[in-house]
Amino acid sequence: MSRLRPWATVLSAMALLSAACAPSAPPAPAPPAGASQPAQPIDSGPFPTKPIEIIVPFAPGGGYDAVARQLAVPLQKELGQPVVVKNVPGGGQRIAARQFQQSEPDGHTIMYGSDTPLFTSTFVDAAEGFDIFSWLWVAGIRGQTPMVAVPGNSPYKTLEDVLTADKAGKKLRFGHNGIGGFLPTQVAFANAVGIKNGVWVGGFQGTADIAPAFIRGDLDIEVWSPLSSTTKFVESGDFRPLAVLDAKRSPTLPNVPTARELKWPGVDKLEALGSQSGFAAPPKTPADRVAKLEKATLKALKDPDFAKWAKETGVAEDLIPSTGKDFGILKKAEYELWKTLTEELKKAVN
Repeated sequence: MSRLRPWATVLSAMALLSAACAPSAPPAPAPPAGASQPAQPIDSGPFPTKPIEIIVPFAPGGGYDAVARQLAVPLQKELGQPVVVKNVPGGGQRIAARQFQQSEPDGHTIMYGSDTPLFTSTFVDAAEGFDIFSWLWVAGIRGQTPMVAVPGNSPYKTLEDVLTADKAGKKLRFGHNGIGGFLPTQVAFANAVGIKNGVWVGGFQGTADIAPAFIRGDLDIEVWSPLSSTTKFVESGDFRPLAVLDAKRSPTLPNVPTARELKWPGVDKLEALGSQSGFAAPPKTPADRVAKLEKATLKALKDPDFAKWAKETGVAEDLIPSTGKDFGILKKAEYELWKTLTEELKKAVN
């Protein structure tokens, strides 16, 4: 059943409580609630009149790519035009973000990426060629519960084993695909549990190439998200999950305990690490076209074939169908929370 994450409402409260003691972040305009639409005519004309392009800022084979391609099928039925996925990996999502920002704001281009890491990357490197605060949220699609895991043949069986190795001076290697990718989550995790000797190994494109390196033992520990992208590796024994970072166990991995059950340190911060993803439209896209995309997306998420695929892959439990307005409010709370980790991210990069 589709649902908002149990901790989603906690994000706003956590952000407010931590704001007073948070490290100062670089000045940035307040992100929009996502509900406001540009001042445009009520009817901007026939739409769509050509194929719809979904920009995915990651290489083919990952979770975002899979969801986008599966949703493209019912979206095509709803919109009456072909819907194609364009993969634009690299640059910690910035290459895709720039292309998206510069695309014609006519509703024929939308983006499906991981905006929270992209937002946090601007704490360290100023945004160039894109302005995430100007994007228009079309609809919320998915919540992403993270899982902490070690390779299947790792000597570490528990977080306590990991922390013991860390205290002994062992370098713990985390793989990532840039500050606009997994790096912020890895840094936030290490900060929450007290890991001092994390080593941030970059140069990856995403899950599709981090997973093989992880399985080979080239990396020591990872925070994976979403669960459905890596469940197959858990089932094969290539990944040894230590915990899921959510308020309750995942139906996808019912035998894996939560960080709260295991009494991990920093559990409140850990449970807030799973970001939410949705479709965005470029700034100045006419409001009526955004509304039509929103309606089509919400109907596509209920499509029987998509629902069947989502259930079989474990994606179903992550779905959070929501309007652009509601989703924008949730994203603003996430942005405020991540601001508190600015200094830790700077240290990791430098």
